[in-house]
Amino acid sequence: MRTLTKLIALALACGGPSVAAKQPCAPRPADSTSYPWKVPGVMPGDEYGDVYVDIDGEGVPTGCRFGETNIHDASRKFNICIAFMQHWHKSQANGSAQTLKEKFITYGGKHEKAEREARKLYFQQHPEDRQSCYPNTI
Repeated sequence: MRTLTKLIALALACGGPSVAAKQPCAPRPADSTSYPWKVPGVMPGDEYGDVYVDIDGEGVPTGCRFGETNIHDASRKFNICIAFMQHWHKSQANGSAQTLKEKFITYGGKHEKAEREARKLYFQQHPEDRQSCYPNTI
């Protein structure tokens, strides 16, 4: 019996129930790429562009094109537009066809490095926030 008591005391000292009692992660915005350490803007090496998506009166995409961009590869632009067309739907189109402008950005190496450093600094300054609550980050 003493051995069992010692094992229970050891488990409690090692954080047994406190591990199970962790608070759930705070709810995050629907935009899962919105992190508190986000480095805004365009940096050297990033690919960016203004994407114009045409939608019908029901909010379903009917067309896509690029405006200002530094992406010169036509097949890359085509694939980006296909992604917008397949995953886009505006539920409140108000019954009229319209064109929506969206910003597209793919981080280059400098931007990825800046976000990794900003993430590290964020968790140093916010030790109460768990990194496991922010999956799929750089």
